Amino acid sequence: GTELVLRSALRSFVGHALLEAGDSRAVATLVQARSEGESRGELWWMPETIRLQALAERRFGDAARAAALLDEAESMARRLGAGVVLPRIAASR
Repeated sequence: GTELVLRSALRSFVGHALLEAGDSRAVATLVQARSEGESRGELWWMPETIRLQALAERRFGDAARAAALLDEAESMARRLGAGVVLPRIAASR
């Protein structure tokens, strides 16, 4: 459809499902989710998207990037006041 408001969040759900299924397409899907959210200024779900991106990179891509992505997710969560995701980020380290 033409509605784009939740597209990046929904795409991150797909990326999470791919990650759980062991599908390496999770990396590209989460990169796309992040890009869409950033381009539209929809940051409310971004800390979780970046956390998932870190997990996907660790599993299928550049494992060295995972720590930096988790740092970024934590910083953004604190800046946005999204404390609910902080324990998930900590558990992902």
